[in-house]
Amino acid sequence: MPALIVTEEKLLLIQQSLDFYFRIGIGQFERIKEHPTFEQHLYNEFKDKEGNTDYGKFHQVRDEVDEIFTQAKRLLYNEKSAVKNGGWGINHSNVDDSCRQAFDIVQVIRHEFRTRNPNRSDMTVDSHIHLTDRKTKILRLNFNPQEQMTQIELNEVLRLHKMWLNEEDGGQRANLCYADLRRADLSWANLRRADLSGADLRGTDLRGTNLRGADLRGADFRMADLSGAHLREADLKEADLRRADLSGADLRETDLKDADLNNSNITGEYFSDLNLYDCRKVPIHCRWSYGITNGMIHIGCVKKSIRDWDEFFASDRILETPRGTQEFKQIEAVYLACKAYLQYINR
Repeated sequence: MPALIVTEEKLLLIQQSLDFYFRIGIGQFERIKEHPTFEQHLYNEFKDKEGNTDYGKFHQVRDEVDEIFTQAKRLLYNEKSAVKNGGWGINHSNVDDSCRQAFDIVQVIRHEFRTRNPNRSDMTVDSHIHLTDRKTKILRLNFNPQEQMTQIELNEVLRLHKMWLNEEDGGQRANLCYADLRRADLSWANLRRADLSGADLRGTDLRGTNLRGADLRGADFRMADLSGAHLREADLKEADLRRADLSGADLRETDLKDADLNNSNITGEYFSDLNLYDCRKVPIHCRWSYGITNGMIHIGCVKKSIRDWDEFFASDRILETPRGTQEFKQIEAVYLACKAYLQYINR
C-alpha cells in the first residue's frame, strides 16, 4: 500500500484541496472567490495609503463575482432556478463519484484532527465519521507510521501490558495501533483489551493468543495463524482476514462488521455462533472438495443428482460424516449452494 508522509500543515492543505474539489463538483462555484490567491489579491487591491482595506469595494466585487457564478451555474445545470450559494447534494446522481471519494477523505482527516485536538476552535466534527457510502471500507489515517517492531521491543510491550492488566504500578496498555508486526511471534501472548487497530499482522503467529476485547479494527491479518486464538468480544470491524487460519478460535460476540473473511478457515466449535451477516466476504467452508460435473454435484468422493441428494438429506442415512455435526451442516450448505446455482443456470 502506498504511503505518503506529510506534516500536519500539509495534511491540512490536502484536506482543504479535496474540500474545494468536491464543492466545485456539486456546483458551489462561489468557493472559487475564497481561494487564498484571489482573496488576498482583493485585500491588497482595495487598500488605501494607510494600508486599510475598503471593504465596501471588496464586497462589491465579490457580489459581482457571485452573480457571474450563478449565471454559469444556470447554464451548466440547465436550470433557470439555480440560485446563489445553491448546489446539488453530495449524493445527487449528477455528481461524479470522485467528489464523494474526496468528501469521504475530508471527513476522515477532519475527524482525526478533531480527535487529536478537541479544543481546536475551527473544527466542528461529529463523534462518528459519516461516509457517503456505508458499504465502502472505512478509510484510515495513520499519524504515526512505524517501522517493523523487533521481537525484543514486542516482548517489552507484552511485559508492560501484563502489568497493566494486573493493575501494577508502571504497567501500560499495549498500544500497537498501526504497528508493523508482520511474521512476529505472538503465540500464546496475552493481549487482552490491547489496541492493535490498523496493525499489519500479515503472516503473524497468533496461535492461542488472548485477544479478548481487543481493538482490532482495520487490522491486516492476511495469512495469519489465529488457530485457537481467544477473540471473544474483540472488535474486528473492517479487518482483513483473507486466508487467515481461525480454526478453533473463540469468536463469540465478536464484531465482524465489514470484515473480509474470503478464503479464511473459520471452522470450529463456535462457528455456528458467529454473526456473519455484515461481513464483506465470507467463505463457504466444507471439509470435502465440491463442485459440479455434467449436471451432477460431487462432495468429496460422492457424486449424485439433485434428486438423489435431496433423498439422502431427507433420510437418516450416513455416508461418513455423522449427522447433527457442524461438518454435516457445512456439507448440506455446500450442496444447497450448488443446487441453487444449477437451478438458476438451467431455468
